[in-house]
Amino acid sequence: MHDTKPSEMQSIQKRVFLVSMKELGFSGFSISYLPVEGTALAGYSYLRSGKFWTRTRWTRYVGTTFVFDSKASSHAEEKYSSSNYWTDEEFKPMFTLPSSITVSDGEVLANFPPAINYSGDIDLGEKDEGFAINYSVSDYEGDSVTVTERLNGIVQRIYTPDLDTMQTFQSVSQENFLTILNGNHMLTIEAKDDKDDAIPINIMFNKAVHNASISLQEPLPALFIP
Repeated sequence: MHDTKPSEMQSIQKRVFLVSMKELGFSGFSISYLPVEGTALAGYSYLRSGKFWTRTRWTRYVGTTFVFDSKASSHAEEKYSSSNYWTDEEFKPMFTLPSSITVSDGEVLANFPPAINYSGDIDLGEKDEGFAINYSVSDYEGDSVTVTERLNGIVQRIYTPDLDTMQTFQSVSQENFLTILNGNHMLTIEAKDDKDDAIPINIMFNKAVHNASISLQEPLPALFIP
């Protein structure tokens, strides 16, 4: 990966975690103002070849970054560049990461899976009429989330909800409840962003409807009354 100017940063497809001067074996005692980042690495001899940018900033001058140069003199003072302008030096990453991952010294923040927020019971017992299952979905990074609602493992609805907004499981609304047979049933709520799945929510209930009544919207004419 070659030098990338700030104006071209939007086109980067990967993020790279650069090695520090400390990781290359410099203690900071021979270079004034050299910050200590990480731990000296053993067994990475390939890192000590070539000329490339490191992630070490020179605290004495804002905007200055060290460049390791294996062709320089053996004196540590001569193995860095204090140039505060962009050159043709290359980057030599320790490893590459997807562009969606946030990287900072000492910490890599990976994607967090979405969360399904449901505070009700997971065993609702017997039900003889439609009911409401309310929940919401959140995502730490604010990524778009796809939600799947299942009844006994069969997909009933797939949609993209507004995050942190109350949603209702549609299959057990009063109208849809009438189409469900008596017996034990399981409702499942699943959610995923483009990287990870949330822990699903499973809710059990037993439909037990043994009586029914019919109510007329208008009375029958006397002619039809037995």
